[in-house]
Amino acid sequence: LIFGALNWAVQWFSPQGGKSLDALTAQALLLFIGET
Repeated sequence: LIFGALNWAVQWFSPQGGKSLDALTAQALLLFIGET
């Protein structure tokens, strides 16, 4: 499930959106290691 979400992130990520790529990366890492 996590890998599927990470693979699809390149489809829906928008640089003009509300989060930067660094913020998205940080959130994905927290999800992967189990911290919220």
